[in-house]
Amino acid sequence: YVPSLPAAAVQKDEHTVNCSRNIYVFERGGQFHLLAHNPDTFMWVSPLPDDIISGFGLVQKPCPDNQKLYRDMLICRKDYRLSKLDREFMTELYNSKSKCLQ
Repeated sequence: YVPSLPAAAVQKDEHTVNCSRNIYVFERGGQFHLLAHNPDTFMWVSPLPDDIISGFGLVQKPCPDNQKLYRDMLICRKDYRLSKLDREFMTELYNSKSKCLQ
């Protein structure tokens, strides 16, 4: 479960596939470990870099039926000013995301 949300709320929101059994894992390392060691599993996830996918022996397939739209957001105090390091991090994050969408 996500510690900041009630488990029932997470399960209701994420239950998009009619499956008889579900496992909710919100830590990436655990997710990849589960997928790599159990051939009967799949995961709804935002696009990932090829080196991560191939490193775990996984494949990534688009799903045209998925109608959810997710957005990455930065939340900070109103008076916060981004540092040079903050801006560099955001640039790298944007570049990494762009590579995943190619």
